[in-house]
Amino acid sequence: MRHGKLGASFSRREFLRLTAGLAAGVLVGRGGFAANGGETPDVVLARGGDMEARLSAVLRPFGGLAAFVKKGDRAVIKPNAAFAETPEAGGNTTPELITALVRACWQAGVASVTLVEHCLSNHELFGTDDDPSGITQAAKAAGASILATRGVPEAYRPIRVGAPGMDEMPVTAAILDADVVINLPRLKSHPGTGYTVSMKNLMGAVANPGAMHEGGVEPLCQRIACLAHGLQPHISLNIVDATHVVRDWAAGRPATLTRADTLIAGVNMVSVDAVGVTLFDDDPLGHWICGWNGNPIQEQYIAYAHRMGWGPADLSSVRLLRVDV
Repeated sequence: MRHGKLGASFSRREFLRLTAGLAAGVLVGRGGFAANGGETPDVVLARGGDMEARLSAVLRPFGGLAAFVKKGDRAVIKPNAAFAETPEAGGNTTPELITALVRACWQAGVASVTLVEHCLSNHELFGTDDDPSGITQAAKAAGASILATRGVPEAYRPIRVGAPGMDEMPVTAAILDADVVINLPRLKSHPGTGYTVSMKNLMGAVANPGAMHEGGVEPLCQRIACLAHGLQPHISLNIVDATHVVRDWAAGRPATLTRADTLIAGVNMVSVDAVGVTLFDDDPLGHWICGWNGNPIQEQYIAYAHRMGWGPADLSSVRLLRVDV
């Protein structure tokens, strides 16, 4: 497959048919959740119902949360909680998903649940009752702890990522030490990288995410992919919060939210993110537009990770199961 193209194995017509199916709620499997002759799917997309039912449905084809979380585990959740804005602004994970997931972790018999985040504008509010995102309040009400890591050097430990100009990155030690880590991004557009999904959400696990921007958009995208690859062995599960499709988002600017009532789940971040961007009717291997300069990104982070062999983003090779709740 040529970078930036859909390639012979997955035509433009097939891509448009897939995205139309996602938009229309076309189902592959219902009730029995059979996919490709009963094989375990790579990615599951669940739509409809309330949040708890949707979370249960998106995890059931994998064997439920119990396939990832064991009794006595120390569970860490990495939401997107970086921004001092309300849920209606679209920048952070929705409180309803936080509540549902924390409760599900307790039901699985974990010993502890901790939410970790390196906050940007929300760094003085995350963990307090004044958190405008509602994440702190939802987490605490469900019995979870909060760990805000910005400005706490001892909260980080370096790992090798082999990224351009950054062979190592200090990352949240709690993620490295946890028994189970669940990555919980909000699906949204992003003015610099095109989109935020699972891989980019892990910038909130880095001690100095601002340094990743040095050199422009392409090095940033490569560093995001390398960081995700370095952390992939520690990430047990990714659950993408697509309660809305969030377009035209930027920090401090109102976004356009379209209700979708969708969750996307899977282990490999490359495949999960590839499915995620189809909700924007975009190509996971295409040249996304950078809102900062209006130019196409020559190699965005999903395409880079796919080319490096870190996970399939060619949708013809991703076992995708879509279920109605």
